[in-house]
Amino acid sequence: MPLPKEIVDLFNNPVARKTLSTVDENNTVHAAPFASLNASSDGSMLTLTQLWADETPRRLKYMKEAGKEAVVQFVDVDKNIRIGYSVRCKVGDALTSGPIYDKISEILNKGSG
Repeated sequence: MPLPKEIVDLFNNPVARKTLSTVDENNTVHAAPFASLNASSDGSMLTLTQLWADETPRRLKYMKEAGKEAVVQFVDVDKNIRIGYSVRCKVGDALTSGPIYDKISEILNKGSG
């Protein structure tokens, strides 16, 4: 189900604090902050980029195969008020190479240089 516009806007706000929670094969929960978590304009898809760790893509691939849902939590701190949301989502893909991955890597590397 697509997300409401208010939630999409918050997801795409660069100052919103966002955390992705995943599980591994032992059902151990892992939560990590992701500044690069974003929502598509229609709210039907969430994307994230993490180029520097191997474990998150591995866990996401496991979750996709096992049919488990990821949880994204985020807080709007832009308005100086704490409004938080939690979104459960199916895992689509966890890309670690290829044209999409390479393009995002290039964009992120330009931003950090």
